[in-house]
Amino acid sequence: MARRSICGVAVLFAALLGAFAAVAGPRAVTFSYAPVLLAPDEWTQVRAVLYTEFAEEAAKVRAQGNDLLDAERTTVARADIDFDGVEELFVMLYGPDVVCFPATGCLTAVLGRGKDDEPWSFVAAPISILSEGPPRLYLRDEVVGRARTFFSSVDPLIEEPQPDERVKFVRGANALAEADWSTLRDQLAEPFAGRVRERADVDIAQLNAHVPSGTAEWIVTVRNGCATGTRCPVIAFAQVEGRWRPAQLPEVPEVFIGADGLPVLFLRDERKFGWRSGYSTQNGEPRRRVPFVDWGRYGMTTAMLADIGLVERTTGEWLGKRGNAYTGAEFLRDRTLQEMALDRWIDEVADPIGEAAGLWIFEGRVIDYGTEKVNVTHAGITSAVLAEGIAPVLVFFGMLSRTEYKLSEDRYPTTLRASFTVIADRMRDFQNATPAR
Repeated sequence: MARRSICGVAVLFAALLGAFAAVAGPRAVTFSYAPVLLAPDEWTQVRAVLYTEFAEEAAKVRAQGNDLLDAERTTVARADIDFDGVEELFVMLYGPDVVCFPATGCLTAVLGRGKDDEPWSFVAAPISILSEGPPRLYLRDEVVGRARTFFSSVDPLIEEPQPDERVKFVRGANALAEADWSTLRDQLAEPFAGRVRERADVDIAQLNAHVPSGTAEWIVTVRNGCATGTRCPVIAFAQVEGRWRPAQLPEVPEVFIGADGLPVLFLRDERKFGWRSGYSTQNGEPRRRVPFVDWGRYGMTTAMLADIGLVERTTGEWLGKRGNAYTGAEFLRDRTLQEMALDRWIDEVADPIGEAAGLWIFEGRVIDYGTEKVNVTHAGITSAVLAEGIAPVLVFFGMLSRTEYKLSEDRYPTTLRASFTVIADRMRDFQNATPAR
């Protein structure tokens, strides 16, 4: 394939990839359809592993006349969560009313392998990812047991989180008025098996954990029988229509009792199903945040640099090949090296993938926006792929071809409307940014 100069589109990609610069917040993982990210033999091997692990679910889906893993509908993502230089594979399992639920999403299996040429194996229990709209999975910028944690959320992720906030617990005797205690006492009796006799038996925190409800919550734990360094169960209460009622506090069923004898609970300013995320730590310290390592003004990841031979994939060591940097500091100092690296990645990775997927056949098309005509250029397609991924762009053009390239938002699938809007905007914004060939 002919080389392309990045000079004509440097500003374009700076704007597009700025969202992927090193930040302290969670990182969105991009999903695409299985045929885009997996070779046929790889897909066959993945199917075999998952049909073994999910035999019961597969049988139920088959009884409905569907396939648990239909290559054309199964979405997958790759992300290195354990810092070994090899990306894990996330596979969303398809199966209406069996493994997919409107409120929470679809079961998603996590597969891994020691090296790229080793077979995939099942390494983690399925997680839930939203099925409303494109799949959402976020990697947290923290390390727990040498691995990043991840979560799914109905809310947009927070790009610049504040430091985790430790919840202030106080003795129930000092926090509860007699009327409030009367309200709580009966509701605490059953879950805490009679261990609650008076206000001094509980620790309580008052906060607004639900964002943005404007409603106060009580977080209550019972100290009777819980020693320092052990876990104690937690119950949350929210005020609904003037009455205190039990409320679910996601992922904080227990808290550690710290050295001061009070419960340890931290809130994160990310959102998960509408709530601030909470966790407890045994040492009384917040979890360690680690920035995602992206390189340069274009936010190239280590995996992207490894794709073009500039760093060693498993160690991240800079190789000094192809006229490029010997150290990360050298790369960051030299804008020309960064432009050369992005140019190579587009030419050697993004373009061939787009060629194989049939993306470039849409170059030269004209989209009718109603009030203006928009040219589909190579830069527009590439920018849309970088923003949304190959699969949604292909689906977008498929929809346009059925409307004779007239933009018709009312024809967009509801689940893809937000993604399609981004793609359409990319086509319009970058119709004149045509790279030199």
